[in-house]
Amino acid sequence: MSCLGKGSVVNVYALSSASDGEVKPVFAHTGHRPSAGMAEPTVWTTCWQPGGVTNSVLSAASDGSLHAWQFIAGSY
Repeated sequence: MSCLGKGSVVNVYALSSASDGEVKPVFAHTGHRPSAGMAEPTVWTTCWQPGGVTNSVLSAASDGSLHAWQFIAGSY
């Protein structure tokens, strides 16, 4: 798995399922949304912590928000 932030969305990719060099996201986290009257935040960084029970994904955006969630493979 790999994560990439683009705009206000964090995409999770299963790199092992890539075919013909094309990789499509298996999940998109759209939680970085603008607050009332604010511009859409940009995801600055993502962090994937794989393994066992955790499979944690963290993302930070330009509005100062930090999101953390558990990615459960097969639930997408």
